[in-house]
Amino acid sequence: MKNQLLSLAAFCSLFTAINPVSAQVWTPTGAPLAGWVSVASSADGTKLIASGDDTYVSTNSGSTWSLNLPGVGGYPYVASSTNGAKLVVMSGNGIFASANSGGSWATNTSLNGMSWGGVASSADGTKLVAVANADPDDNPGSIYVSTDSGITWNPTSAPVNYWSSVASSADGTRLVAVAMSDTNQANGGPIYISTDSGNTWNPTTAPIYSWSSVASSADGTRLVAAPMNDGNGHPVPIYTSMDSGTTWNANTTTTNPAYSNESMAANYWSHVASSADGTKLTAFGQLEDEWNIHAGLTAISTNAGTNWTITTSLEMTWASAASSADGSKVVVAVNGDGIYTDAATTSWALAGAPATNFWQSIAASEDGTRLVAAAGYNYFTGQNGPVYLSTNSGATWALVPALNTNGAQGVASSPDGTKLVAAAEYVEISTNSGATWHLTSVTASNWVSAAVSSNGSTLAVVCGGALESGPIYVSTNSGITWAPGGNAPTAGGWSSVACSWDGTKMVAAQNFSSFGYYGAVPGYIYISTNSGSTWSLASTPSGRWASVASSSDGTRLVAVANEDKNGNQGLIYFSTNSGLTWSSNNVVPQEWSSVASSADGTKLVAVANTGLMLISTNSGTTWATNIAPIAAWQPVALSSDGSKIIAGSYYGSIYISQLVQAAAPPWLSLSLSGNQAFLTWPTNAAGFNLQQNTNLLSTNWVTVTNQSVITNLLYQVTVPKTNRQNFYRLKTP
Repeated sequence: MKNQLLSLAAFCSLFTAINPVSAQVWTPTGAPLAGWVSVASSADGTKLIASGDDTYVSTNSGSTWSLNLPGVGGYPYVASSTNGAKLVVMSGNGIFASANSGGSWATNTSLNGMSWGGVASSADGTKLVAVANADPDDNPGSIYVSTDSGITWNPTSAPVNYWSSVASSADGTRLVAVAMSDTNQANGGPIYISTDSGNTWNPTTAPIYSWSSVASSADGTRLVAAPMNDGNGHPVPIYTSMDSGTTWNANTTTTNPAYSNESMAANYWSHVASSADGTKLTAFGQLEDEWNIHAGLTAISTNAGTNWTITTSLEMTWASAASSADGSKVVVAVNGDGIYTDAATTSWALAGAPATNFWQSIAASEDGTRLVAAAGYNYFTGQNGPVYLSTNSGATWALVPALNTNGAQGVASSPDGTKLVAAAEYVEISTNSGATWHLTSVTASNWVSAAVSSNGSTLAVVCGGALESGPIYVSTNSGITWAPGGNAPTAGGWSSVACSWDGTKMVAAQNFSSFGYYGAVPGYIYISTNSGSTWSLASTPSGRWASVASSSDGTRLVAVANEDKNGNQGLIYFSTNSGLTWSSNNVVPQEWSSVASSADGTKLVAVANTGLMLISTNSGTTWATNIAPIAAWQPVALSSDGSKIIAGSYYGSIYISQLVQAAAPPWLSLSLSGNQAFLTWPTNAAGFNLQQNTNLLSTNWVTVTNQSVITNLLYQVTVPKTNRQNFYRLKTP
């Protein structure tokens, strides 16, 4: 039996992962944010070691980490035996070796001051090879080997170079080393191989490039090398060898090149990782466009580099990567950030939307099955992106080809997903779930956000953006006619608008309020309780407000800022009384980009383009981190019950949380008008009966027999207002 008292606000949810995603949905491990340099993995991927200023180890695939060597510094590189027992940390401040998974360490200071480029281990951890980028005097470095698990080290006969990476076969006999530049630092560097555990070294026929990373199969026959550039600053392909480095081939085949500059041949590759058999490869790189925007790319190959698929494009500075022996678990360390994995059992899945758009806005139907997304302007192609629709929770998407609003900044959806709005230069609406669209009469402008009531009669759009000012326009007849939003300011640049399901209560946010002598003046939040006829200034502080969201009845509101009024990172504010008062809390400041709310306003999600996603289950009072994929988050949407999160990357993919939520008790609302009281609750709460009692201590609950009507997707029962107290609840058998 489920009971829901009018005064009770409960959220009892059980989240369970379904359809755990496969590779290349990158989720954070439990590692702290740090200046990571290097990461290594055991063969099964359960034991990890990572180092930067400090060295951490994990024994559960990164779920938790423990500080092992504090204050190592010296730009350290790490390696691990296949069982994770023997570890080595190569630092400019010393070489540290462990034979018990980091339980204790032996220190060697004979090579202090070296600028190491990498270290590799044999399967049993006894044979190690390390390459120096430079010696203590900044001269080109040498290659060193150890045959006693890192206790002692000896230089090899390899020529000096500015070595950048090294890899080893499982038995430690076949080695490969790559250099970033030659001894004059004028051109790229060579690739050298050894077939006798480093006793002798020979150059290969690989081109002279600025090589940044190399990986090897367990038998040393399959090699993969990543060049940062050709030695003269130009991007070049990844190279592979199938014969232990005797011959090398450029990998230029991309199965899904979005644009000419997103291919295997046109990026600055920084790191590669390989499975033990050399067939499963993961590459990490940097993409550079004409605006010098750098986005971290990841690409995978399942056939030893013959074909590659570019999977994600992220604003990340990759530091190091490692793979399990079977290639199913890859970890990547991000400099100045966290450590991420593609092997976590996660509640997130990649949607079927193209991963080549600058997603600006997403809206969802009440149940999350019908979605509409605006791709916005694409800075790589110089073209406006289209609007996409999905009718199956994001599994597949259809492009809307006929819109005048291509490049739409804002989209909105009614709870049932039938009434849609797309806003850009023009505003277009659909009343049949996007099957057909028609252009409204609203004046052409830079419309950036839209809101729609549940019946589609009330619409609101706001004009603005980062640099353009403009008005709020409202329609109360399904877009036939439009009028300016009363006394709402027109001098500022609006960023977001939201409304209650009945369209009477609205909230709008400004990115800036005006242009002053020193540029844009931070904006404000405005509230309307009469469908946009008049607006009042909210009590929130000024800031570069990015997004607002509302509960279905308009009482619970949430707003996020990209920056505060002083130019610092923004905060999250929330209201539980239709915007009369607002509160914030100790949520970490971020450049917040979007926020979404469940229908009852208790479940909230806020995202930042820095990759952070926070969840609140108590209307914003407290927030917790969501273990979401790594992405430069821009738009976000929620299903009405808060169980489905749909989030888009500023340049990349759309992700959907596949969460199963135990049905939460429906919320029951009471409003008064004249001599009548109106009780309402959601229509998706099937099987609940309204009951009444005059005494909470009594068990004499009786079913209210007044006929319910449906309005704005809510059951509504009208009862007379009396002079005695009455309590109401919802009950299921």
